[in-house]
Parts: sequence; C-alpha cells; structure tokens
Amino acid sequence: MSKTFIQINSTRNRAQETATIGDDSSGDGSGTIAVWNDAGTSRAVRTTVSERGGNAVFEETFRLEPDAYAEIGVAKPEEYTLGVGVGGDEPTTIDFVVDTCNSLGVKVAVRRDGTVESTQISTLVGCATLLATNAAD
Repeated sequence: MSKTFIQINSTRNRAQETATIGDDSSGDGSGTIAVWNDAGTSRAVRTTVSERGGNAVFEETFRLEPDAYAEIGVAKPEEYTLGVGVGGDEPTTIDFVVDTCNSLGVKVAVRRDGTVESTQISTLVGCATLLATNAAD
C-alpha cells in the first residue's frame, strides 16, 4: 500500500461499473472500493474480494475505458483482502476491514504502467465498548 494519498482523478462523474458485496440492511458501517483505470487505453482489470480466510466473495474482470472507474459497495462487516491486477501480472493485494461503526473508502489507481497504488480512508469513529466493573460497597 502506498504511503501517499491516492485520489481518483477521473473526469467522469459516475462509475462505469458498479457492484455490491453483501446485503446487510442494518446500515451499520459500510465500505466502498473504487478501482480507477489511469491509462489512456481500455483494459481489463481483474478484481477479487476475499474474506480474510481465503473464501472469495467477489470476482469480476471489469473492462474499463480510459479514465473510468468501477465502484464496489461492501455492506457486510468482515476482514477482507482485495486483489487487483491487469494482464498476466500477479494481482496486488490490499487488506481492509469493514466494521459495524465506521465507513471505509478504499481508493485504487491502476497506473499507466500497470502498477497498483492504493489508500484507505475511514471515519475512525471507533466502536463503543462496554466495561464491566465491580463496585465496592
């Protein structure tokens, strides 16, 4: 993962392709993945999302036009690994967590040379925890 902030600098005002993972209607926490083709030509971008034990929950090859992006909504709280690759290259993997009390954005730029850079943005509100204490009389 890149240490610099990655922006989706597309001139398009909406995603070329969209998809959703999970169907949690509680509205507690959510994630959005944006995968941008930062190239001057169309290309196939392989995208997989797996639960952190290896169980693939999403696999799609998006044929993205130049400067276009795909947006994947993640509605199920879980620890995930995102894989993104082009051509015969080994996919770059990115770990991320969707929890029940934060919103998360994963931005992925597939550069002109095929390298993959990413950044994550979270509300980082944190989940409330209850502490049990014994009161002394």
